[in-house]
Amino acid sequence: MNRRTIGLIIPSLHLPWEDVQIAGIIEACRDEDINLVILPGGRLDSRDVRESSRNVLYSLVDDRNIDGLIIWTAGLSELVSQERLDGFIRTFDPVPVVLLDCRHEGYDHIFADSYHPMKELVNHLIKDHKLSAIGYISGERQHMLGNDRFRAYKDALEESDIPFRQDFVFETKHSYDEELEIRGLIEWYEGIKEELQGVAVFNDTRARQFIDAMNRIGIRIPEDLALCSYDDTPNSLYYHPYLTTVHAPFREIGREGVRAIIARIDGDSEQPDRDFRGRILIRESCGCTFELNESNRHKVENLASSLGEKMRNIQLVNSLRAYLKASPDYLTNRENFNSVFSDFLTRSSIPLCKIYLFNNQEEKSLFEYYSYSNGSLDKPSEKVLTLGDIKYRPGIPRENRFTFIVLPLFSRAANFGFVIVEKGTGDGDMYETLMYILGSYFKENRLLSSLHEQSNDLKKSNDQLSTTVENLNATRNLLVQSEKIAALSNLTGGIAHQLNTPLGVAITAVSYLESCYEGYRNPKDSDKEKAGRALVMALDKSLPIVTQNLKRVADLVSTFKDVAVENISGEKGTIVVDLYLREQMNSFRALWNNRISVKVISGDSFSIEVFPGVLSQILSILVENSVRHSESETSHSLISVEVSRKGTETIIDYYDDGPGIPHEIRGKIFDPFFSTKGGNQNPGLGLFIVHNLVSYKLRGSIEVIDRFDGGACFRIVLPGT
Repeated sequence: MNRRTIGLIIPSLHLPWEDVQIAGIIEACRDEDINLVILPGGRLDSRDVRESSRNVLYSLVDDRNIDGLIIWTAGLSELVSQERLDGFIRTFDPVPVVLLDCRHEGYDHIFADSYHPMKELVNHLIKDHKLSAIGYISGERQHMLGNDRFRAYKDALEESDIPFRQDFVFETKHSYDEELEIRGLIEWYEGIKEELQGVAVFNDTRARQFIDAMNRIGIRIPEDLALCSYDDTPNSLYYHPYLTTVHAPFREIGREGVRAIIARIDGDSEQPDRDFRGRILIRESCGCTFELNESNRHKVENLASSLGEKMRNIQLVNSLRAYLKASPDYLTNRENFNSVFSDFLTRSSIPLCKIYLFNNQEEKSLFEYYSYSNGSLDKPSEKVLTLGDIKYRPGIPRENRFTFIVLPLFSRAANFGFVIVEKGTGDGDMYETLMYILGSYFKENRLLSSLHEQSNDLKKSNDQLSTTVENLNATRNLLVQSEKIAALSNLTGGIAHQLNTPLGVAITAVSYLESCYEGYRNPKDSDKEKAGRALVMALDKSLPIVTQNLKRVADLVSTFKDVAVENISGEKGTIVVDLYLREQMNSFRALWNNRISVKVISGDSFSIEVFPGVLSQILSILVENSVRHSESETSHSLISVEVSRKGTETIIDYYDDGPGIPHEIRGKIFDPFFSTKGGNQNPGLGLFIVHNLVSYKLRGSIEVIDRFDGGACFRIVLPGT
C-alpha cells in the first residue's frame, strides 16, 4: 500500500506561529507515517507582487498527487471576502479538505476560540488593574480571528459600562514596511496619550512593534502604559517586559488537523467540529509581578538555543547570497553554482533539493536544472517536463516518509520555476530567504543569458550586415560605373547632337566654296572672269555662315568646359552672405539693362567660407534662366533671394515671378541638354551646370520647391564649415 501524502497550504514560513503550527503537523505526520507537502503560497490576492506571485503554488494541488489537504484558512484569507475564500476552497474538489482556525460550513475545521480568552484578558485590565481607557491594536478586517478578538474587546468594555471610542482603535496596515507601521503607532498614540491607560493587541508581533514604538518616545511598559497581547509565540518570553498574553494552541491545532484529514481520507464523514481554547498567561506587561518558573526558564533556554541556530542559518544564507553575487561567473557558470549551492545544502542539513525551471515565458514546459540528495550532486534528468510531471512525480524518493517544501522561483510577476526541498533542521525563515535568493539569482541568470543571446544575435546580425554592406558597396560601385558610363554616353550624345548642326552647316558651306573655287581654277567655258565673280558671290554668302556656325561651336565648347566642375577656377574665401548676395544681384541687374528687379531678404548677417566665384556663377545662370523664361523679351522680372540659417547650414531660396516650373518636368530639369525653349541658342546645360556646382564644388544640395505665389523657386542648402 502506498504511503499517503497530505498537503499543507499556509501563507508563509517565517512567522512565529507558523513555525509552531508546522511543527505540530510534522510531528503528527511522523506519528501517522504519512508524507507531507508544504505549499507556502502567500495570502490570497495580496497587492504585494512578492506575495501574490507565490499563489502559483496552489495550482500544483489535485487529487492525483495529494490524498488530503490542510488549509490554514485564517492567515490565508486576511485580505479577501468570504465568497472569494469559498471559491478558492472549492477549486480543490474532490480532494478531502480540513480547515484550520476557521469555521466553514461543509468542511471539517479545527478552530481555536479566541473570543473568550481575549475578553478575559481585557477584563483583567479593567477589573484587576482598574483601567477604563483601554485602546486596541487590530488585525486585518477580513481576518476571522481578528474580528473575534476585536468583538471581545468591545463586549468587555460594554459589560463594564465603558464607552467604545473609535479613536482608541489602531487599524493595522499589515504592511511589509515595519518602519511605516511603527511611525503609524507613534502618531496614533500621540493623539490620545493624555487619556490612554492600557492597550490590548491582536497578536504578539504587533505588540512587539508597539513596544518598539513606545521605546522611541520614552514611554515605559507597564509603568506608563499597560499592555496585553495574544498568541504566546516562542519569543514572547524574550521581550522586555515579559508579555501578558494568551497561549494559542497552534501546535495542538496542527496535530489535530492531521488526525482529522486522515479520518476524512478514510471516509469517516461524521467528524465532529474540534474547538480549542487558549489560556491566559499573566506576566509583566500588564503591571503584574512575574517570575520565571522552571518551565519558563526551559523555554527561554530553548529560545536562546533556537536563536543561535537561526543566526547560524542567517550566516549560511548570507554566504550563499554573497557567493552568487560575487562575480558574473557565478551567474553564467553552472558548475560554479552547483558547487556553491551543494555546499550550502550540506551545511544547512537539507537532505534533498531539486530545481525545475520553465523553458520559456509561457510557463508550459520545464526542465530539471539541479538535483541533489544526501550530500551528493545528481545528474539532472534531460526529459522535458510539464507542470503535471512536477505535480505527480516530483522526484522525491517514496521508499521513506518525507516532508518537503515547494517554493516558487519568481521576480515580481515573472515565475521562473520551482524549488523542492526536503525539510531539514532549519526554521521557516531560512527557506523563505532561500526562495528570494534563488529567485534573484535566476532572474539575473536569465537576464545575462538573454543579454548573451542578444549579443550573439547582434554579432551575427552585424556580420550579416557587414557582408550586406560589402555587397551593396560592390553593387553601388558597379551602378556608379554604369551610371557614369550612361551619363557619359548621354553627355557624349548630347554634345555630338549640339555640335553636329553648326558643324554640318559650316561643312556644307565650305564644300560649296570648294566647288566654286574648283570652277574658278578650271573654268569649263574658259571664262575665268565669270568664274571669279561666281567665287566672290559664294564667298559673300558662305563665309558669314561658316563664321557664325564655327562661333556657335566655340561657344558650345566653352559651355562644355563649364560642365567640368574641377576646371572652375577660384579659391575659397569668407563672405558676409547677405552683403555678397546684394552686390552680385545688383551687378546682374546692370548686366541685363535693368530688365530685372532684385530683392535680397536676410535676417541677421553672418559669414560663411565658400567659393565666391562658384556662387556667383550659380546665381548668374539662375538669373539668365529667369530672364529667358519670362513672358516676353520686354517683360520685367522680379527676382528675390532669401537667405537664412538652420543650425550650421546656410539656406538660400532663389525665386522669381515667372511662369514657374511644371511638376511633370521637375525630375528632368537638372539633366543635361533638357530645355523647354529649344533652339540652337539654348543647349539646356544651365541647370545641369548649377546642379554640378552646388553638389560637387560646394558640397551642398539644390531642389525645386513650391511657393504660394507661383514662380520658379530653387532652394540651395550649403553645409557648415
